[in-house]
Amino acid sequence: KGLIFERGDSNNNNNNNNSNNNNNKGEGKKEYSVDDVENIQKVKILFNKLGNGNPIEAECVSQILGTILNDFFNVNQRITLLLSELVRIKPGYYMQNLARVVFKVFKKLKKNNEIELVNKWFVMCLANFLNVKPKDKSVWAMSVVMVGIKGEGKNGIWRGLEREEKEEEKIKEREEVFWMLSVEWFESVEDEGVRKAFLSGLETVKEIEPFKSVVHSCSQILAQSEAK
Repeated sequence: KGLIFERGDSNNNNNNNNSNNNNNKGEGKKEYSVDDVENIQKVKILFNKLGNGNPIEAECVSQILGTILNDFFNVNQRITLLLSELVRIKPGYYMQNLARVVFKVFKKLKKNNEIELVNKWFVMCLANFLNVKPKDKSVWAMSVVMVGIKGEGKNGIWRGLEREEKEEEKIKEREEVFWMLSVEWFESVEDEGVRKAFLSGLETVKEIEPFKSVVHSCSQILAQSEAK
């Protein structure tokens, strides 16, 4: 049986009132319609195929999943669905395909000036990202979010992250890239509350690299900003 998606009430309200929500993004109806719940169940089937299907099937799903999320889900639903998938990432081709979906959805959010909402959800979910094991998977998942927010999913920095290599040298290289992405992302965040929440969220891992370097650099940036 095919997966037919329906436009739920909360998604319609979000789309119809988008022009009126520039000063209050993401704060629409909080309840879900029957269509919303059914759509979420269907899209989770597609997410599972990214990890459990064969490589060709996973590749095909990744090509259409971003469009489905953009067309049938409101902003909060898109962000939470993607972040929840990132914190339960699986090895292999699933990682690259999931990243492709994240970049496509975040690109649309950035175009609609809604990317700040991603920053807020990201720091709220930070503990979940830090709980991803092993650590290099946590670093990878957070890097996907930061690259997607900056809208640079196709650049050379990302190509250095996308292959799943376990050699110690490659892991160290990815940690250095993560530090750089974190600093650039932190500098781009305009909301001081988000900045402070990010640093607060890293308190539990502030003695562990690469988080230790991230906390040190970002704390300096925040201090300089507050001194102005």
